[in-house]
Amino acid sequence: ISLSGGDLENSPLTYELRSEASGQLSKLSTEQLGGWDSESSTLILFNEEKYGNSLKGDSVDLIEISDPSNVSGLSSVSSSLGSDLLSGTISSDETKLFVASYDYGLEIYDISEPTNVAFLGAYGTPGNALGVTLSKDEKTAFVTDRSSQLQIIDVSDPRNPTLLTTFSGYGAFGGAALSSDGNILYLTDWYYLEIVDVSDPSSPQLLGYTYTQYDAANNYIGGYSSAVVLSEDEKTAYVKGSAYGLVIVDISDSGAPIVTGNLDLNIPNDSGSPAAIVLSPDGTTIFLAGKEAGVKIVNVGNPSAPVLLDTYVTSGKAYG
Repeated sequence: ISLSGGDLENSPLTYELRSEASGQLSKLSTEQLGGWDSESSTLILFNEEKYGNSLKGDSVDLIEISDPSNVSGLSSVSSSLGSDLLSGTISSDETKLFVASYDYGLEIYDISEPTNVAFLGAYGTPGNALGVTLSKDEKTAFVTDRSSQLQIIDVSDPRNPTLLTTFSGYGAFGGAALSSDGNILYLTDWYYLEIVDVSDPSSPQLLGYTYTQYDAANNYIGGYSSAVVLSEDEKTAYVKGSAYGLVIVDISDSGAPIVTGNLDLNIPNDSGSPAAIVLSPDGTTIFLAGKEAGVKIVNVGNPSAPVLLDTYVTSGKAYG
């Protein structure tokens, strides 16, 4: 059912179909189309979503998914440095894969030939690397690390990445999201969401932060902020709280972010996969991976009152 309309001032209105008893959509159908026999921690799509990089243990598997019902492997390469390739991101030209290796740090792979993935270079971080985000010009990698230090690494030469500087936090950096202009980095840091000016990557500056363990009324809700995704207008941040659920933050004022909504999804503490939360293209639905709890599907059409729509129970643990 699709509805549209406007108010007396001709402003658009949004309609939602909900059942009166539970406040949820009457029906939401999820269906598995296919699969890949791998306990991967992350799947990163590229080439118009025809291919994917599956990260599992110490290996990068490149798979073809042009036909979702018939997924097939094309090539694989094993890391000689780390045994837990946790998450990653792909360069805009889709020739390089930047991977956070939990046991080592940053690893870089050449994926220009899908049938021949090759290792390029690496940089060891002091703690356990959880995630990697590229700068807008893709010359810098921001690596979140459990050492409570953000590692800012020059990757202009992918065969010889070097440290630019670090940025210290409070506990353990998990996920990160970069603003569209490349100037602001939003970081999950244990009990906080931090907003950092990275317009000069060699000199990051804290702009503001908020606690994610308290709701809008300052009631304690717990959890550990582990992953973050931004709304299209970059005024709202959706934060996954491990051992809790979803926390929604108004980030329109970078110097004073505030929690505006939250939803207890009863998910376990999963050590914080930074790829565990995704926002739908229309900005109304959050997909949140909750390990043993499956994938939580949440309506965020009204950010101050998120509603659980459905839970998709995966055959294994859902990480991202």
